[in-house]
Amino acid sequence: MKSEMHNKIDNWHNIKNENNVDNLKSKLANDIINSIREIVGDYFSKSKNKSDKTKLIKNNLVKYITSNFEVKPEYKIYVNGLDASIYENNRIRNAELNFDLLWCEEGNNINQYAILNTPLAVECEWSVKRKRDRDTFYGKIPFSGIKFDFQKLLLCNAELRLMIFNIQNVDLEVLYEYFETTIKNYKNLENRAQFVFIAFNNKEKTFYFTEIIK
Repeated sequence: MKSEMHNKIDNWHNIKNENNVDNLKSKLANDIINSIREIVGDYFSKSKNKSDKTKLIKNNLVKYITSNFEVKPEYKIYVNGLDASIYENNRIRNAELNFDLLWCEEGNNINQYAILNTPLAVECEWSVKRKRDRDTFYGKIPFSGIKFDFQKLLLCNAELRLMIFNIQNVDLEVLYEYFETTIKNYKNLENRAQFVFIAFNNKEKTFYFTEIIK
């Protein structure tokens, strides 16, 4: 079936056309794409608003991390807005640390709140246009909501940076060009930095994904 997306989307993969995703740089990235695939039906449920969708994705990622990794006491997941029972696990903190979800390794005892390593940082943004930019010069920037939040991931040094957003029938290649150019031009970004993007499409009831490595 031919995609309904505007123009071609050479750099993006439709999850509907993929069996088991295994061609991204890291196992973590491949596993996350396959895990998010499992909640596509729930994501597009008419009863789910933006907050519900964010919670759904956060729950999925937390479940994946805690089920598939030996999460030692020094590992923490900073994520808010989930069910109280989830926070009975003291490795999961009901707080945001700059990102919608941050999985990190901290020192123990007197070295707590001292991050040693960050396997994953995640941002979700459902507004194509940033509301606070509406009456300013920046209000004219296409996809300003997505681009503004993406900058947070650009500034961090997680092993995997994951950006999740929602699209209508827009040209994903335009966004890909923006992401690729911005990653390439950011001087403080380490070589081989890995970014993964998930773009949900309401019309097609699917998501597209891509990876960019500096």
